[in-house]
Amino acid sequence: MSGNMDMDMQYTLDPIEYSATATMSGDASAMGMAGEAAMEMYMVNADDGGLTMYVKVSGLGEGEEWQAVKVPEESAQMMNDLMAKSMAGDYSAIEESLGIDIKALQDEYMSKAVLAPEAVNVNGKDCYEITMTLTGEDISSLLTTLSEAKPEIMDPSAVQMIQMFTGSLQFNIVEDIDVETFRPVYVGCDLTGSDFSMISQLIASMMFSSTSSDGEAETPEINLTVNDLSMKINYDYESPVSIEVPEEALGADVTEVDPEALADAAVEPAA
Repeated sequence: MSGNMDMDMQYTLDPIEYSATATMSGDASAMGMAGEAAMEMYMVNADDGGLTMYVKVSGLGEGEEWQAVKVPEESAQMMNDLMAKSMAGDYSAIEESLGIDIKALQDEYMSKAVLAPEAVNVNGKDCYEITMTLTGEDISSLLTTLSEAKPEIMDPSAVQMIQMFTGSLQFNIVEDIDVETFRPVYVGCDLTGSDFSMISQLIASMMFSSTSSDGEAETPEINLTVNDLSMKINYDYESPVSIEVPEEALGADVTEVDPEALADAAVEPAA
C-alpha cells in the first residue's frame, strides 16, 4: 500500500479568510482500493459580517457538488479571536474554553526538545533547528488530560481506543524557526521506525476469518512493515495570498449554522 497527500493552505487574519486545496492518491490494490481524490475549501467574509464556507470533495464517487455553510457574525468573530490569539501565542481563550493550562503542556513538551548548536539553512532562511521525539506515552498523557478536562469533547472510551494504537508509536519531530522573525519555516514529523503491531492486529480483525478443520474461526495473521510514514510542512510568508471562490461554488445553496454547535466545534481543533 502507498499513499500521498499534497495540500496548499492560504489565510489572512484581519479579516479572517482561508482556503485549502488538496490532492490525495493511493494504491492499495491488494485490498481492492486505489485511485485519486481532491478537496477544495474556502472561507470568506459575507456581506452581513459573518463568514461563508464552501467545500467540495471529488473522486469518491458521490456527493461531488459544492456545499455552502453560513457562519453568523457572532461565531465568526469568536473564530477570528481564537485564531488570532493562537497565532500570537496567546492561549487564554483556548485555556478558558478547555479548562487546562496550555502553557504548562507546551513547556512540558519543549523540555524534550534539543536545539542544534548552529543555525541551519532551510528554504533559503537561516534557522534555529529544534528536534524532539514524542512517544505514544506522551500522546496518551495529552489525550487523558483533554478527556478529563472536557469529556464531552474527548470521550474517555474513544480516548482509550486511540491510546491502544498510539501507545507503541514514536513521533520524530523537526522544527526550523527563522532566526530573524522567529516564524516557523519548516516542520517535519516522521513515524518510520515505530512499532505498528497494534495496527496489524486491527487490520487482521477487519478481515474475514477462515474456518479451521475443527470448525473454529481463525483470524488471519498480518505482518505490517512501514517503509515511510511522514509529514512535511513548508511555510511561505512572502508570496501574496489570493483567495478567490470559484463561480460554481457561489451558486450553491447556503445552509445556516447553529452558533452554539459551531462554538463547541471551534474549540476542538484548536486543542
